[in-house]
Amino acid sequence: MIFACAARCIIILFNIIFMITGIGLAIGGGILAWNTTVVSTIIDPHLTTEQEEIVMDILDGLQFLGLGLFSAGMVILILCLLGVVGACMNSRCILAVYLTLHTILLIAELIVVIIFASKPELIYDQLKLLMETKTMNYVSDDSADGDSKLMSLLMKLLSCCGTNGGADFVSSTKFERNITYNGNNVTLDYPVACCKQDSGSNPSAACPFTFSASNSNINEGCWPVLKSAVEKYANIILYVSIAVMILQLLLMLVAACLVFSEKM
Repeated sequence: MIFACAARCIIILFNIIFMITGIGLAIGGGILAWNTTVVSTIIDPHLTTEQEEIVMDILDGLQFLGLGLFSAGMVILILCLLGVVGACMNSRCILAVYLTLHTILLIAELIVVIIFASKPELIYDQLKLLMETKTMNYVSDDSADGDSKLMSLLMKLLSCCGTNGGADFVSSTKFERNITYNGNNVTLDYPVACCKQDSGSNPSAACPFTFSASNSNINEGCWPVLKSAVEKYANIILYVSIAVMILQLLLMLVAACLVFSEKM
């Protein structure tokens, strides 16, 4: 009797914690997927108009991620709600459904973790392909299209040029080479965003009239820099996921003890 009471308390406590997480994911994902104007209202006082436009373009491109987060949040919310209701009502049937669904979810999580841990290149290759596509779609530093804005921002922030280096733009058909820069007509070899920047965030030295290794980042691709950052945070997420899965397994064992015990 004491064990059953303690087990129900454990299930209720941890499922409430997971429910709060699920609600947060669902709200964040819903905003990202369907109502990015909320984000615009929050960031508007802190960014310039150009920076805000870039951020909103990035968020619009991440709509699929918002849908994924919303779906994950709702699944977690429903599953945890079953656990809380089953434990509060002392219902063997509801806890059995909770245990079954939790097992399916844990197996799915385990498959994803194993795939990422053993073959991370499956994800990295897709990310690199996405960056290469955006590089080939790049038009100019002041173009209004989303791909150009995103790549210009990345190249300036990460001090890099293209996906693999400035050579990516040699064969690009969309790259606008003939521009007017500071009142002068210039035929660009590489985007202005590939120039190194001075303390005033302006292109340094003779760039973009002449590109060299000293005044530009044409020898530095953005993918190696971005991949290094992604790997760092991906490993953190991986370890956190493993810890969460262990906690899930413990909750499942507690729920199983209640379901299969003679007395609840």
